Amino acid sequence: MTDWIAPPVETLAPGLVRVATPRGPFTLAETDAQVIEAASRNARAGFFNPQADPAALCDKSLQHALVRKVEPDLAFEAVDQARAEDVPSAPERTLVVRPRLSASSKGSALVIGPDRPPSPAERAYLARCGALHAHVHEPGQPIFVNGVVSGGRLALADVWRCILMPIGCRDILASVVNLPRAALPADLTERLGRLARALGILAGPVHFELVLTQAGGARLVKAAPRLATEPLPALCRLGGQPGQRALFERARAHGFETALPDTPEPEGFVADYSFVVDEEGVLLDLPDLPEIRRLPTYRYLYQEPALGARAAPTFDGYSYGATVFLAHAALEVLEADIARLDAINRRGAFVVGPVADDLVPLAEAAR
Repeated sequence: MTDWIAPPVETLAPGLVRVATPRGPFTLAETDAQVIEAASRNARAGFFNPQADPAALCDKSLQHALVRKVEPDLAFEAVDQARAEDVPSAPERTLVVRPRLSASSKGSALVIGPDRPPSPAERAYLARCGALHAHVHEPGQPIFVNGVVSGGRLALADVWRCILMPIGCRDILASVVNLPRAALPADLTERLGRLARALGILAGPVHFELVLTQAGGARLVKAAPRLATEPLPALCRLGGQPGQRALFERARAHGFETALPDTPEPEGFVADYSFVVDEEGVLLDLPDLPEIRRLPTYRYLYQEPALGARAAPTFDGYSYGATVFLAHAALEVLEADIARLDAINRRGAFVVGPVADDLVPLAEAAR
């Protein structure tokens, strides 16, 4: 099984293509911004329930209400905060606050609490977000689960454990490591399948973001009928795993009419690790890179550091300074290297210089 998407019949918009199936064309979303358009087209083609509300695919409040109705144990305790001015400076409980609509952002949440008040810059960010959705924070392990609905069943592909790094009121995703499906709650796949059907998804890929909480089981952050974005497909290739893209291609070839088994899991472990930029300026050096390259798990630089270029502080999943790919047969070796990289990241991985006229030629040369 190869890990690729068949050439599109037609490119409809950035992140939106139409591919052929034996049952007719299927519209494939590759970004959250396109899931409503894809769902509307797929409803007309019979791949999506026309009675379902496509808005719940991008609207966190609508999706939360549906989760509470269909799978209430998967729902966080929501807090009614529609505007930035409603967000308290020192809430009694720790809260997670997100834009109600965030179609194109990786990492849009703020975590605020009695000892973690939002800064003026973070309040200004919330004010630009429009309507907000907030829920009570439950400590636990964030995970990504990718699958495909075919033949009335949700089949799982790749599953990832997320490692976060706090920056102010934001928890930035620093690393993902493939998670064996045996680590998931026994009934989670069945429950996610029911949720997918309630959302209207009768066929196609689904990307889930959840938290395996310390006390109350799994909680859903969001579900979107789309392919997972990079670097997850590249990590699947590194680990030799047929990931979600390959599973989608297999289901597509059968017109989504055949129930498929879960994909084989990799024999070892793969991970990425991303370094954040903690101040605005010109990236002059990543001094620990020689040591990083000598780690037993190091494979290659997925995102090269743009030395000589101006960079802003990391704010979300699009603004890292550099990303490395790691792999090893032994999880404990991989985790030891991630801990070493995390120590480098937390002390400040980059040498950052001021933005000055005499540094502009260096930035131009880096391009």
